[in-house]
Amino acid sequence: MSGINFEALGRCVHLKQQIELVILRRDQAFDELSVSYQKTEEHSISDRVKFADMDRMRGAFDELDNANTELTSLVDEYNKWASKASKREIKFIGC
Repeated sequence: MSGINFEALGRCVHLKQQIELVILRRDQAFDELSVSYQKTEEHSISDRVKFADMDRMRGAFDELDNANTELTSLVDEYNKWASKASKREIKFIGC
């Protein structure tokens, strides 16, 4: 027998795919949050004022929060299997 833990390896492959999808979903939510309001360089009052769509921003933030929570859970699960599959753990880094 080769000593390869195929169950652990398969789980790591599957979890990594799920992690990539959640990162994409989180990035899309952040993009949505970013475009919900564009900062203006003009702070004086004129005949137009930019509107901040708070419902859109709140929805985007909720999606961002959900994706981030799911990502944390998936990374934790991946890391439980990583050593058994001879894989390196995934670490979170700051911005």
